[in-house]
Amino acid sequence: MAILSIHCMHLLVKCTEELKSRCGDPDMAMDYPQAIETACLTGPRKIGRYATIARRFIKVSVFFKELAFCSVFILFAGYYLRQLVSFYSPGHEWTIRHWTAIMSLPALVMACIQNEKFLHTLSYFASGIKAFSLIVLFVYIFKDDLPHVTERPAFSKPSYMLLYYGTVIFAFEGVTQVLPLHDNMRTTQNFGGWNGVLNTGMVIISCLYFAVGFYGYLKYGDITYPSITMNLPKEDVICQVVKIGLIIALLINYGNQLHAAVEITGPTIDRRYNNERSRIFAKVGIRATLFVSMLVALITENLDLLMSLAGALTCTFVCLIFPPTLDIITFWHKSFGWFWLTKNIFIILIALVAFATGTLEAVMAFEYYFDDNFLGDS
Repeated sequence: MAILSIHCMHLLVKCTEELKSRCGDPDMAMDYPQAIETACLTGPRKIGRYATIARRFIKVSVFFKELAFCSVFILFAGYYLRQLVSFYSPGHEWTIRHWTAIMSLPALVMACIQNEKFLHTLSYFASGIKAFSLIVLFVYIFKDDLPHVTERPAFSKPSYMLLYYGTVIFAFEGVTQVLPLHDNMRTTQNFGGWNGVLNTGMVIISCLYFAVGFYGYLKYGDITYPSITMNLPKEDVICQVVKIGLIIALLINYGNQLHAAVEITGPTIDRRYNNERSRIFAKVGIRATLFVSMLVALITENLDLLMSLAGALTCTFVCLIFPPTLDIITFWHKSFGWFWLTKNIFIILIALVAFATGTLEAVMAFEYYFDDNFLGDS
């Protein structure tokens, strides 16, 4: 999955560079929706009529993806808060919904921040917190002797593998950040290539994911939480500091994701409303969709299933289906051969199958979960 995601990122960068050349300005900034629209307009003649529809479909997909991430971040923070409070006050019998509702209050504050530079500054702080948390996590994983590999089952049920797909694509979703990063580089030539910025960064991230997943499961086995940092000892002060820091980082990420969702709708609002007051009301209305993300977090309450559903449902199209489709439309006139076309079609078909089966399995898992928690208690 990591190799496939990185390959799709390269396809996106390659296509945008070609499309910028067609527009006569190789240094212009081009986002994801603009890329698919330009490809349709400059590609096969019959595709041109669908340029506006394709751009809007991309925008809607990215918007709902950002909204789904916001729901996961709020639920994440609720889990961490419950762990912290339960240690100091074991008598509390609140459910995860109560703690998620409490975390919605600071999320409202983050939703009010519109200064992009300030949000970017906070994101550096959040990255520092995550790096520190990762160091602490590895210290505790290797603190004691690890069980032998044979003590853990190598495979799980096939249905769990489908849920695993959604979680993995959720973790590796970064395609929407690729183009802004590429455009902001002084020397864009260093972005691609086998040892470029993209490959180097994604290989490091992939190795960290693999290491945390492998050694974390080897350490904790079946009692591994949806986020392995929740397995850190509750009584250790440094672990409590880590969890508090991760709550702050999640709230910062929530603000950044929501800002990205609002920015997607900005050009459309500016085109449709000439009155400044109407634009302000429209943008406030878009920000009000944060209540949808909070509502989803409160209803679902199951973190691992929500991550799986968000990944399979909202990330598949953006990460795995649109890039090879864009590659076909952009370079159709050059006809790179049957292998190039077959490869792209194969990725699209695999992604569609994964989208259908992963989403269906996540929805069915939610159905069983709600049946057990509501019907079973009555």
